Amino acid sequence: MKMNVRRSSLKPSIGMTIATAVASLTFLLIYPRVTFGQNPYAPLLSITRQREPQISVYGLQGAKYQLQFTPTLTTTNWQVLTNFILGTSAYTMVDPAAPAAGIRMYRALLLETNSSANYAPMMLTPAEIFRFSSQSAGIIVTETLVFNSPTSGVLSRQGSSANDGLFLVTITYTRVGPFLAQMSVIRPPTPGLPMSQTNSYTLVFTAPGAGYFQVTDSSATSYVGEFARDQSFVGQQIAPAQLGAGEMYSLLTTNGAISNLTTLVINSPTSGMLMSLGFAPGGGINPVSIQYSLLGPLSCQLQVVIPAGSGFPSPQTNLYYLVYTSANSGSYESISGPAMFSVGQFVADRSLVGQQIAPTQLGAGERYSLLTASAGISNVTTLVINSPTSGMLVTPGNPPPTGASIAPVSIEYLRLGPLSSQLQVVIPGDSGVPSPQTNLYYLVYTSANSGSYESISGPAMYTVGQFVADRSLVGQQIALAQLGAGEMYSLLTTNAGISNVTTLVINSPTSGVLISLGFAPVGSINPVSIQYSLLGPLSCQLQVVIPAGSGFPSPQTNLYYLVYTSTNSGSYQSLSAPAMYSVGQFVVDRSLVGQQIAPTQLTAGESYRLTSSNGPSVTVEVLIVNSPTDGILVHEGTDPDSGIFPNVALQYLTFGTLSGQIQAVIPPTPPMSSSRTNTYLLVYTTRDAGQFQRISDPAMVLLGQFRRTLAQ
Repeated sequence: MKMNVRRSSLKPSIGMTIATAVASLTFLLIYPRVTFGQNPYAPLLSITRQREPQISVYGLQGAKYQLQFTPTLTTTNWQVLTNFILGTSAYTMVDPAAPAAGIRMYRALLLETNSSANYAPMMLTPAEIFRFSSQSAGIIVTETLVFNSPTSGVLSRQGSSANDGLFLVTITYTRVGPFLAQMSVIRPPTPGLPMSQTNSYTLVFTAPGAGYFQVTDSSATSYVGEFARDQSFVGQQIAPAQLGAGEMYSLLTTNGAISNLTTLVINSPTSGMLMSLGFAPGGGINPVSIQYSLLGPLSCQLQVVIPAGSGFPSPQTNLYYLVYTSANSGSYESISGPAMFSVGQFVADRSLVGQQIAPTQLGAGERYSLLTASAGISNVTTLVINSPTSGMLVTPGNPPPTGASIAPVSIEYLRLGPLSSQLQVVIPGDSGVPSPQTNLYYLVYTSANSGSYESISGPAMYTVGQFVADRSLVGQQIALAQLGAGEMYSLLTTNAGISNVTTLVINSPTSGVLISLGFAPVGSINPVSIQYSLLGPLSCQLQVVIPAGSGFPSPQTNLYYLVYTSTNSGSYQSLSAPAMYSVGQFVVDRSLVGQQIAPTQLTAGESYRLTSSNGPSVTVEVLIVNSPTDGILVHEGTDPDSGIFPNVALQYLTFGTLSGQIQAVIPPTPPMSSSRTNTYLLVYTTRDAGQFQRISDPAMVLLGQFRRTLAQ
């Protein structure tokens, strides 16, 4: 708690303020503030309650004051506690004798009002900043001198070509008079400055914090400009004593209107991740080792070593000088080799310090979406985690050999720090790549669930982009442990503008019906056998065998990988032969699970309306059931098969909860001299309708939709 009081009615010769403190941990007494006189330089006092009272004096910068105390106001025996010259902030001290004294009153006296005599400071202090600005031949030169100590600092110079940069300098300062000071700044040799250089400054103060300067360098070149003195950071430690895990330093430079953004993410005080985007040599994301040195309250040095094999043929050492000009930002210089340096602005972000963003291990159900863009083409790769060591890699863009793919992969995960991790992903040789391929991913978080990543898949083969981590399905078992009778999987792919919809209807955990429409070879409906494997909470594998004689000369095996991205949908890949695969989206419909939709036998009075098309012609058949073994077939249209056929012999076979087969034998009817057999395979996709296939002889196949109507 702080309390301010005004001057008391006890008037000193120039100005005075009185405050009273009871040295106790439980209470504090201060006399009320009373105005007396018109002196604008009189001080103000405040006392902060603690075991040893802390007294702060406020007044005119550069003025000389005296702090006094007395045990009671009934006496004129005021004793001197200290004399001081007030700087840009309050003068604060602790009175260690106050607790033993019981009660003490304090007052401050203004001793000297000629504050202009202190425009030029006696000495300079750490964390002071001098800003110099001048113009020569139309070029504006700006210099910022930050003091690490009274005799050392960092000089930032911009606008004079070869002399630009950040320099660790030694400083000599001498106050010559109330308005005049001399300062020399010695710059050591640097990559852009082969010899040391001494600049001599003459400072003329027109106020405590501003004035004019003239500088003469080692070559006797001189120029004149204005300076400003900033003491707002004096007494503060802005640059950290050591790096903290979770810090991020964004380093921005601009060269010829081209910007380069480098971000250094700290994993530990000695390690981190360096992300370079733009014109930085090598580019990319690299794990690095770090040596950090605190140079002063506002400046520090980072030595960053990038190992070989990270886009560099040999290890590279970068040296960074950071100079704070605000609490979280300032100027920096990067030196990476002889005459190879850049100067720019940096921002320090400590909002994630102390937080564990990157997980210690992968969790089943996590998804990582990795986005890259090259020449205007975007590619999104999704890594779905089945377990801490396995997952599914969904790549819809342009991986080798060509086109999209979904592959089961093995994973090795390594947490590098609170904000970064490494994933080694191995794609087996039978997943669209001729031989096993290893991808190395570096993930660096810049927020709770997103950041930048780099993928390295071979020598000089890498991409850099942004990633998003989605953990919304962690802990949920979306993919079922086994297939359930009544499930339907709709699989949609598009190729050259042509869509293909394949529907897999589950009759039992090991059998079903496959409906293929579109550009799939020999579109058809086929009973199939199924082997199902659960790969993780969000992914599964289905091996579907289509028997010979169903539009295929020999049995065909299709392998489907399904990867859920929501409760009932996701991405899938179908592999039916070497290099014969398609990738698309799937939807699961479980609304009919547990229901017996397909009848177990035919019943009198029910009818089936079957509609199919072949080019511009439409075929409509209506099958009316008289009894489980006979019925009437009505064939609409003008083709030779049209007509009404009574006395059709029926045989019905149920395949499961959603499918069945009707065999209809049509007796000889003019002009047909022999009987015909139509076999209808019916697959329900709703309670009373679905898809059908009619086979009337080996090469005669019709596909269409049917609707079932029960007897009224």
